Amino acid sequence: MPDPIVLRFTSTLPAPREAVWQWISSWAGIRRETMPFFAMTAPRGMRSIAEVKVVPGQRLFRSYLLFGGLLPLDILDLTVVELRPGQGFTERSPMLSMKRWQHRREIIDRPGGGVELVDTLSFEPRLMRGLSRWFVTRLFEHRHAVLRRQFGHG
Repeated sequence: MPDPIVLRFTSTLPAPREAVWQWISSWAGIRRETMPFFAMTAPRGMRSIAEVKVVPGQRLFRSYLLFGGLLPLDILDLTVVELRPGQGFTERSPMLSMKRWQHRREIIDRPGGGVELVDTLSFEPRLMRGLSRWFVTRLFEHRHAVLRRQFGHG
């Protein structure tokens, strides 16, 4: 069995921790980061993961990943295993396309102001390992480009 794929993406953001936390926990922020690759569905009226009662390891809800916001691409059971308000989260969500998926997102204070936003991904695709790695890399490069535009590049 091959080792999981591990990827790490970091952006320096000249913004206060609270503003970055509000963005990364909001459904609007998540949608802006993931489009045009895909849109993630959420329960009607949900504005932020921070407003949901999180029981670590228990599914929050089922989300459909819609390519371009329209065509079904994948299904995941959004499961947060660690939520640190204002600091980050670890998500370990069962997915149709992945044997294993873990996404850790951390906000780290920088000396002199601003923050580092770090995404660490560990995953095992069911099929097409190389294509999956390529797609996740492009997606998170795009997400970090959106973050840098949103907050300015430090």
